[in-house]
Amino acid sequence: MRRFLTLTVSILLGLSAQHAWGQGNEHFKISEVLVENTTGLTDEYGDRGAWIEITNTSWSSINLGGCYLTDNPAVLDETLTAAQRISMMSPIAIGDPQTKVSPRQQIVFFADGKTNLGTLHLNFVLQGGRSNFIAFYDGNGETLLDSVTVPPTLGKDQSWACFYDESKNRRTWKACSFDEITPKAANDNFHKKGDKVGEFKEKDPYGVALSLMAMGIVFGSILLLFIVFVLFSKISDAYDIYRHGPRNHAASPADAATMAAISLDLSENDATWVAIGLALHEYSSSQAHDPESGIITIRRQGGNRWNDHGRELQERTLKQ
Repeated sequence: MRRFLTLTVSILLGLSAQHAWGQGNEHFKISEVLVENTTGLTDEYGDRGAWIEITNTSWSSINLGGCYLTDNPAVLDETLTAAQRISMMSPIAIGDPQTKVSPRQQIVFFADGKTNLGTLHLNFVLQGGRSNFIAFYDGNGETLLDSVTVPPTLGKDQSWACFYDESKNRRTWKACSFDEITPKAANDNFHKKGDKVGEFKEKDPYGVALSLMAMGIVFGSILLLFIVFVLFSKISDAYDIYRHGPRNHAASPADAATMAAISLDLSENDATWVAIGLALHEYSSSQAHDPESGIITIRRQGGNRWNDHGRELQERTLKQ
């Protein structure tokens, strides 16, 4: 039994780890590419080269360490194993704080073939005058997160940038020059895709409005339940009155006469006190009479001296 439990827990942990691998990486998108960089962005060493910008489109910080970039279209072959595909790609180092991208922010990688210069440098080179295919893969080497083909018609210092087309509800690409080029910055309306949750988080970063809304829902629900229960009680009472008539707890003349007779005979003996207490208890008990208002049903219970004593008192009273 213990061995079975251990095996079950191991399988569950393995599945959880597989699910957690690359969790959130689907929010990374290729947002801008510049192939022939002669006057633009420089790397940490002051050199200029082709660069690829990737944007974190989510509202959470995500580290893309462990993912892959490549310019080799052969990786699209579905018959390849993950290991074969990974061998064709440039890995992004794991554990480097530079690869942690803040919400709605960008990171730039230099496609200059100089991996010895650091994490942000890739093992392939983009070349002008031809089509350049770029693919971005998840850490498992199988999931394609995004891809783009840069046309050969781009001139020097022109970028291929992604924008959001609201009329078609999809991303579109276009060539950008001079001040339109925005490495490490958003491409105008790239984030304008309808994201209600993200927009709410942006307007309420500390969750104050969300907390107030949640408390309002809870208290509103409690108030609604209170009203429902009160109405249910009222309806139940109304239905009971409809079925059995109105309740009238006022004593009838016969009841008053009986009580007067009992009060006149208090000094007879101790048994009278017991009879009075029993009569009052039965009178006040809901189980001692029928549901009809103001009606008490008396049934003979057989040879019982308390019943005989009560009848004697009632007959004596009526004679008087």
